[in-house]
Amino acid sequence: EVIDWIGTHPFQNLPEHLFVGKVLSEGDQSHFKKRIFRPLIPVTLHTLGLKAKHYVGIQFVVGILFVVLLIRFLSKHLSSTASVLATFMFANLFVTKWTFFDFFYHDPLAYLLLLVILNFRNPLLIILGIALGGFVDERAVIGSSAVVLWWFWQESNAQKVAISEVFSIKRYSATWAAVVGILLFIVLRLYIMSSLGMQTDKSMLGFDANQYNSFPMGLTVTYECAWLLLIGAVVGMVAKKDWLYLLIFIVSALGIVAAGSLVLDFSRSYAYGFVLLLF
Repeated sequence: EVIDWIGTHPFQNLPEHLFVGKVLSEGDQSHFKKRIFRPLIPVTLHTLGLKAKHYVGIQFVVGILFVVLLIRFLSKHLSSTASVLATFMFANLFVTKWTFFDFFYHDPLAYLLLLVILNFRNPLLIILGIALGGFVDERAVIGSSAVVLWWFWQESNAQKVAISEVFSIKRYSATWAAVVGILLFIVLRLYIMSSLGMQTDKSMLGFDANQYNSFPMGLTVTYECAWLLLIGAVVGMVAKKDWLYLLIFIVSALGIVAAGSLVLDFSRSYAYGFVLLLF
């Protein structure tokens, strides 16, 4: 009911009557209030004459597309044996499994959009993918910092480059498109908040003592043994003295972990860093 209401009233604060007579925890109410800034799916469903319940079937299609694009990506950048092993690894990670057993939070579409802009070097597509992903869930924009790293690594042919060369928009078109996409979403979000007088619900946000024992488990569950790949990437960059890549990698990783640690649903938040595994 709340999701359908957002579809017909995008970027409006939720009226209290939607919660009257409903048995909702404090966490549920907090989550719903945050969803007013995530209208892409509700509005699209409303435009197509569909209800929130119909998204269950749509998400299965989203999941299949995610797996297909993932296999395409891995096959392109890895050997046959390595791509098969990597596919099995991703099949057992949270980012892939979440698509097929949760139909409430809508993260899988944001995951798919991140994967799309990794597969296709089209600046306009990259900008739109990041901005649209942010209106599915703003954590997609934080995860997009890893997209900046990926395209910078690709467009520099994994070679060390001088800082002055980074500002070549022609050479680093996809890299700068990712930066523009992030900035575009931030500008749009601030404009919407300012012009419509909306405020972000801040309830149940923060890193307190109750979460100290939980977030390590969230990190472990999200990536399992794939953490070895992330550690290996850092070791490799240190060994090669690729300081610029390392800086972007660490900033992206810390941003994703920090943002994910502010909420209780750790795993789905940390999963936005799956792009770092592909690097």
